[in-house]
Parts: sequence; C-alpha cells; structure tokens
Amino acid sequence: MSHTAADNSTLQKKTNSSCQLSFEELYDKYWSDIYLFAYNLLRDKELAKDVVQEVFIPLINAEKREKIQQPRAFLMQAVKYQVYTLVRAEKVRLKAFEYLNHSEYDNSTEELLREKELQQQLELSVDSLPDKCRTIFQFKQDGLTAKAIAALTGNSQRTVEHQLYIATKKLRCSLQDIISSVLVTASFLLW
Repeated sequence: MSHTAADNSTLQKKTNSSCQLSFEELYDKYWSDIYLFAYNLLRDKELAKDVVQEVFIPLINAEKREKIQQPRAFLMQAVKYQVYTLVRAEKVRLKAFEYLNHSEYDNSTEELLREKELQQQLELSVDSLPDKCRTIFQFKQDGLTAKAIAALTGNSQRTVEHQLYIATKKLRCSLQDIISSVLVTASFLLW
C-alpha cells in the first residue's frame, strides 16, 4: 500500500468517525425533545419511539445532516410529517381529535368555536357522501359491526366493508386541511 493510499484511508476513517460523532451529538442533544414532542402528539410511548427512530435513521448519512441548517426545527418538522404520515395511513387515531372531544382544556370561546367549526365540517363532509355510503357510515358510527350493517341494509358484508373504505377515504380527503391545522394547533397546545 502506498503512502498516499494510506493517507487517504486514514482520512476516510477520520471523516467517517467525525460524521458518526456528529450524528451522535445530534442524537444526544435532541433525542429527548423530539421524543417528548412525538409522545405529546401520539400519547403512545412505542409509537413515539418509532417516529423518532424514523426521523433519525436518514440522518446517519452525513450528506443529509450537512443540509440541515436548524437541527431542532428540522427535527420537529420531521416528527410532524411522520405523525401525519401515520394518520394518513390510518395506523393511529389522531390524538388531537380525542383531545378536542374530551374537552380536557379550558373551554374558552375561541376553543368552542374551533370545535364547533370542526364538527360542522365533519357533518358537511358526511352529508356529501353518496346515500348508500353515508347510511352505512352512520350505522358504523353508531357502533354497529359490518355484519350487522349488512343484515340491516340487505348488502353483503364485503359491500359494507367496501363502502366504509370509500367513506373513510372521501372523508380523509375532504378533512385533510382541517386535520393538518388541528395537528399543528395540537402540537402547539401540547408543546
């Protein structure tokens, strides 16, 4: 091995170790803040840990870390994105809605108006569903199983499940902006 090749090898090892150190510093400095933020949004320890892991994994790559100018802001935004992705994938029920529904906060006029607006938008979205889809969705909201809804409506259970899927998809699309704003609002309320 030539002297230049040895120098390049040593330089590469130093570069890799300094990148790893940078990742470790980033992780050590921000992990607890990011975890608490994720936990406040999700109210689930394991999901919060998963979200934080998903945020930090790409940052092992030095090139990705170099592009970050404000690490804390970047990490907070990445957590919001991961939570939003979970919500869109319906893997987690949005804790912000539960928070609003249980009224665990001060019922100020502004908060009551926000809750009323959210309820009105949900009702409008449900009303805009096709008749069959809306009826099946409302039965589901009343706590009936797909099998029971099928018996009541004279449809097959598979048809009921498909109609529920369509309703959920349409409601998610029509409420997407509100879900985003509630998520952002809840993150500020909980943070």
